[in-house]
Amino acid sequence: MLDFKKAALSADEASYRQKMGSIIKDFKNRCGDWFINEESQVIAFKALDSFIFPGLIRFEIGDVQNMLVDKNGEELFLGYGMAGGEAANKKAVQSAVRNALTYQELSTCTKLIFNVLGNENLALDQIIAMSRYMMEYAAEGTEIVFGANIDYSLGDELSVFIIAK
Repeated sequence: MLDFKKAALSADEASYRQKMGSIIKDFKNRCGDWFINEESQVIAFKALDSFIFPGLIRFEIGDVQNMLVDKNGEELFLGYGMAGGEAANKKAVQSAVRNALTYQELSTCTKLIFNVLGNENLALDQIIAMSRYMMEYAAEGTEIVFGANIDYSLGDELSVFIIAK
């Protein structure tokens, strides 16, 4: 017997992946000269690919589109960090901020989205704590949106990818 609820969810996921994939592909095609080096570009593009898959907490298409769609040549802050062990959430944020992939400064940004990848034990309180840590680096009143996904290959580590403007 066909499960209509499951079929609708699958169609929704396919639509989400297609729309998000299109936004990210357009972004990748126009931002090549923003990166500090080629390695930074590779890291950023891999991290962006994690946005395509609906996760525990998924992004609204509009949130990502508003960040990635070019508005008068705005450059973005892109940062990627990874950490494990005690205070992994704080260390991952610090790593992402310190290891910026582009020349833009996070301290001048007023809109920020970030995606957290962790194992099956990833908890909402960890993500909220990461949000608070980011506020220490961003401009006062910065709007923050977040997403979260499971990545079993990370083991006990957390990774975070930040996009801000």
